Order: sequence, then structure tokens, then C-alpha cells
Amino acid sequence: EPWPKVSGFAKVDLSSGEVKKYVYGHEKYGGEPMFVPQNPNSENEDEGYILVFVHDEKAWKSELQI
Repeated sequence: EPWPKVSGFAKVDLSSGEVKKYVYGHEKYGGEPMFVPQNPNSENEDEGYILVFVHDEKAWKSELQI
């Protein structure tokens, strides 16, 4: 079975309902993003980086987006 194409991801604030979307780019599809904390002891849950491998179907190349 072919895998579904994922064009981005969203962060949902469950308290406020606010949704922030990130799109990988035109004709770019990626896998599951991974969060890497900048400081493992930080109390700010957003302090860090999101990494995801993305495939550009037009250029037929892959890239790591941070």
C-alpha cells in the first residue's frame, strides 16, 4: 500500500484552541516531525527545534528541515 502524503503539521493549544500550521512547501512531503529540546532542563515546552525529513517531488531530492 502506498503511504499517504503529509504536507505539513500543526500545533494545537488544547487550552485556547489556537492552531499553528507549518507547511513543508509546494510539492514537498515529509514524515513525522521530531522535537529536540534546546535545553533538556527548560520548563518552556516550546524551547527547542522541530526536525523533519522532507522529500521534494519536483526536484526529486530530500532535505532536513529545522
